[in-house]
This record gives sequence, structure tokens and C-alpha cells, in this order.
Amino acid sequence: MRANLLGAFDDSTLVTDSVVAERFARRQRAGDEHTIRSHLADHRPRYTEAELSRIAVPALFVWCREDQITPLSWGEDFAKPLPAGKLAVIDRCGHYPNVEQPVAFNRAVSEFLGAALGSFDSTRRAP
Repeated sequence: MRANLLGAFDDSTLVTDSVVAERFARRQRAGDEHTIRSHLADHRPRYTEAELSRIAVPALFVWCREDQITPLSWGEDFAKPLPAGKLAVIDRCGHYPNVEQPVAFNRAVSEFLGAALGSFDSTRRAP
């Protein structure tokens, strides 16, 4: 559990004994070991570029430059085909931007929502 968390964080000081214990207890309570193993063994793009290009609504992908679990190239691959896709890259951050870099994460989401809501047409229906 500690090794997985250390791989998920760029800042290893955030992986304390209490964080490891809580994470382990939460996983045990949830009984989700099978789901976690399946997810970790199945890292492949779920959608083709053609499928992604049909998503017409604004979409934000927040990715961490130092993420060792899902590399930045995946975020680039997901965001690029979307007509209204945006990739926000956060530096000095592993897999948990809202924990390691909360100010940068909140800024990216707030800026995206501000821009998206500014151009939002509530009368438009999806195709």
C-alpha cells in the first residue's frame, strides 16, 4: 500500500503512516481489491480519436506532469481530439493534483468553468 501511494505522489512527505493506514482500512471496508486490480491491469485508451472528436461540450483534463500512474501523454491523447477539450498540466505533482497542488488544481478548474460557463448556451440541445 505504501509503495503504491509513494508511486502516486510526487511529494513523498504526504505519504504518512496515518495516510497509509487510512487508505488500507478504506480499501478493506470497500472490499474493492478485485476492482482495483482489474483497473490497474487495464490501462488502455477507452475511446478512439473519432469517438472523442464527437464530444462537443467543453471538457477539462487535469493532469500532473510527474504522474507515474497515468502519464501526461494520456491526457494529451484524450484532450487533443475534443473540439472544446482543454488540458491543464500541473507541475510538481504525482497522481493526486487536488491533494498535492490544491491551489493550482482549483485555479485550473475555476478558470475552465468560468470560460465554459461564459460560453454556455442552456437552450442548445445535444445532437
